[in-house]
Amino acid sequence: MNTLENTTEYLQEDEIDLRELWATVMKYKHEIVKFSAVVTILAFIYALSIPNSYKSSTLLAPQEQSKPSLGGGLAALAV
Repeated sequence: MNTLENTTEYLQEDEIDLRELWATVMKYKHEIVKFSAVVTILAFIYALSIPNSYKSSTLLAPQEQSKPSLGGGLAALAV
C-alpha cells in the first residue's frame, strides 16, 4: 500500500498548474517585453550594419536537338 501512496503523490506533483504559470508570466510581463524589445532592436541594428551583398548567376544554353526547328534553335531556351 505504501507504493500506491507514492504513485499517487508522484502523479499529483507531475501536474502543471496553468493559473500559476499565467500568474508568473503576468508578474514578469514587463521584463519579457523589455527583453524582447532589446533583442529585436539589436537584431535590427545588426541587419542594417552589415553591407548589402547580392549575387546572381544564370546559365542559358540551348538543348541539343537532332532535327532543325522553325525558331532557329531558340525554342529550346523556352523550356
